[in-house]
Order: sequence, then C-alpha cells, then structure tokens
Amino acid sequence: MRKIFAPILSPPIQVTLIIALIFLFGNMLPHTVLQGLLTASSLILTVLKLCLPWLVMSFLFLSLSRMQSGVIGFVVTLILFFIASNFIANLYGFGAAQILTTYPELCPTRAEDIKKALVPFFKSDLKPLIPTQIGLALGFLLGFMARFMPERIFTLSEISARRFIDIFINKFFVPLLPLFVGGFVAQLHYEGLLDNIFQDYAPLVGLIFGFQILYCFFILLLATKFNFGAFKKLVKDMIPPYITGMMTLSGSAALPQSLKAVKKHLKDPSMADAFLPPATNVHLLGDGTSVPFLIFATAIAFNQGLPDTGTLITSALFMAFLRFGIVSIPGGGIYVMIPVLTNSFGFTQEMTGLITAIYILFDIFNTANNVLANGASAVFFCNTWTAFKSKRG
Repeated sequence: MRKIFAPILSPPIQVTLIIALIFLFGNMLPHTVLQGLLTASSLILTVLKLCLPWLVMSFLFLSLSRMQSGVIGFVVTLILFFIASNFIANLYGFGAAQILTTYPELCPTRAEDIKKALVPFFKSDLKPLIPTQIGLALGFLLGFMARFMPERIFTLSEISARRFIDIFINKFFVPLLPLFVGGFVAQLHYEGLLDNIFQDYAPLVGLIFGFQILYCFFILLLATKFNFGAFKKLVKDMIPPYITGMMTLSGSAALPQSLKAVKKHLKDPSMADAFLPPATNVHLLGDGTSVPFLIFATAIAFNQGLPDTGTLITSALFMAFLRFGIVSIPGGGIYVMIPVLTNSFGFTQEMTGLITAIYILFDIFNTANNVLANGASAVFFCNTWTAFKSKRG
C-alpha cells in the first residue's frame, strides 16, 4: 500500500497540494489558523537558518572526502569548473535581470498595494552560531583534509555528518516542508498576492525562461564547437532527459537519460559517469539565471534598494559556493541562498517567504534547464579534459 501511494506522498506533490488547497479554500480558514501556519513557517525558517552552516559543512565534507588520491587532479579541476561555471551563470543572471530596473512593470504586485497584512503570533531572532561562510570554508577544509585523518576519526566524522543530515532533512525538514511552504503561501493568499499570481508572474517567468534557454543554447554551441549539425544532434538527444526533469522536478530522475545522451558525444564516454552525478546537485545553471531575476523582482516589488555592482559580484561568487550545499528537495536551490538574501539584499522574512513560494511554483523550468545545461557542460568539460590529457601524453 505504501508503494502505491509513494508517488502521491512525495514532497513535490505534497507542496503542490498544499498550495492548491490554500488557493482554493484559504478564504474559509479562520484568521488564527492562518496566523498559526505563518508562525510555524517562521519557526521552521529560523531552525533552517540555525542549521544551514552545519548542513553546508556536512554536505561539502561528505562530497570532498570521497575523492580518491589517484584522481585528485581531475576532482580539483572539476570542482573549480563547477565554481567558475556557477559564478559566470550568476553574473549572467544578475546582468540580464537589470532589465527589470528599466521595465519594473514586469515585476509582481507592489508592496504598497497590500491592504492587509498577516503577521505571525511571534518571531524568533536567534542567530546561527557560525555564519554560513565559515561553514562553507570548514566544509572545504575538512573535505580536502579527510585523507590525512586517522581512520577512526574519519569514520566517526563521516557517520556523524550523515546522521545529522539524515535527521535534519529526512526526519525534520522534509516532513514539515508542506507546512513550511503552506505558511508563506497562506500569507500571500491573505494579502491578495496569490489571487492572480500566475497572471502577474507570467511575463517575468517568460522572460526568465527566455534568458535560460539563451544561455543553455550558448553552452550547447560551445560544447559542439559551433558546429550546427553537432549542435542539432545534441539538442535532439537531450530532449528526453529535459522532459523527464520537467515532469518530475528532479535532475536525479533525469540522470540515466542524461548519461545515455551525453555519452554519444564524448571521446571517452566513461567521463560522463564522473561529471554528471555530482553536477546534478551542485551545477545549477538554470538557477543561476532564475534566482537573480527573482531577487531583483522581489526587491523592486517591495521598494527595496538594489546593491552596487561590487556587492552583486561578491554575491554571485558566494552563491556559486553555496550551491555545493544545496539540499535535493523542492525549493532547495533557494533555501540555501537565504544568507545572501538577508545579508546582501536585506530581505525581510516576508520577502524570503514570497521568493521561496514563487521559486517552488515555477521550479519546473529551473529543473529542466539545469538538466539541459548540465548535458551541454558535460560534453564541453569532458571532451576538453580528454583532449588535454591526450596532449600531455
């Protein structure tokens, strides 16, 4: 029976259902119930902020500690490629999002149009023990130093990191995910922002999708050395994983098809097995375009001033590193960016809740374009690495 209902009870379906239920029946819920939902969301967000530095550190430690000494050069190069590629995609996103400052009508409802506000019963101002930047640095340091640890200490550290991730993600956050999203959606509904959300966001989502496809096509052309025939074949081969990613909201679900498609275009097909599995979780170029757009749109909607160019560049770099700590759950790509939203862009809890809900609602396009961009990036990186190794002997 559990297997039959497993797809229905999956986190993406649960989140979709809670959004639909609040959209349809939110007006029937008492004000205190809506406040209770928002309070729960606020508390879960506080716990997420408190645990995020340790989650990022644990994910990085587990990822990097699996490196084998014989392939250290390849792994370091791959990590640097992921960081640089994410950084460039973020810069592209922030650059393209400047169009919203010229055409603010593409942004959603203005904050001053809100006639009533839903506030939680209380808020928590607890701060993380360490900032996320420190967790990020510690994760990289411990991951690279893992090979020099005594076996007993390494085993204990690995077990502790896995247990912490399992308890927080699988026992706490995922079961409460519908409640977490539901509170912020209830706030949007109460304040009238949810009524025409698809109509209000259609121009913005269309614009984001256009810039995502434009960037994906550039990487596809780069991967095929601007050979139109090879470009056309690679696009055709990537259609099945693209559709799978879109329908399942999961890059992991599309991974088998992506591997099959990419291997047709590699000089050394086995290289795909080394590139795509880690890329699925940390190399998110679709997000690199969409998140900056959503940041700009939300800031403009709430009359929040945008930071200077230097801050945008440092934020783009920080976001590139934070992608190594992304959790594979609906909205994971935006949760891990909370330190950037609050510290660099001055987002309030209400703004964070809005951008989270919008990100999840339209994550179908992010996932699909992440899959497409990873396929193209795999062809580019793997063939370049194979050619480099051949020249060296």
